[in-house]
Amino acid sequence: MMKSGFGVLKWICETSGALGAVLGAVVCLGLPAVSGALGVAGMTFLRNDRLLIPLEVVCCGAFLWTFERGRQVHGKFVAMWFAFAAAGVLLGSMFLTAVLSKAAVVFALILLAVATRLNQVFLKRCFCMPERSRNATDR
Repeated sequence: MMKSGFGVLKWICETSGALGAVLGAVVCLGLPAVSGALGVAGMTFLRNDRLLIPLEVVCCGAFLWTFERGRQVHGKFVAMWFAFAAAGVLLGSMFLTAVLSKAAVVFALILLAVATRLNQVFLKRCFCMPERSRNATDR
């Protein structure tokens, strides 16, 4: 079954947005294992901040867009606030010192995991409820 153009964009943003943002932050940390893997793959150019910072901003924008789409469906802002906090911490971690940056990335991963799970739960509840019950709980 072929997905529509919008469905493909949504799928790409859902899968690569959060993953790209986390990978961008991890590359920025300069962990030896990550640096070695990039060197072996011949992709050391990705450690350049002129590429890394815009990549991080685009990926955070992509996963925030998917959370906004979820909020439009279920109407709850909690997951969106966690996602905004995770995006802010991921972007801010790029400008912190080594120890603080590592702690910030771990904290952002926790926030992103909580936001993703909340969004999934809210969407599941929204689609499981009959239409009239969904309207009754919105009031």
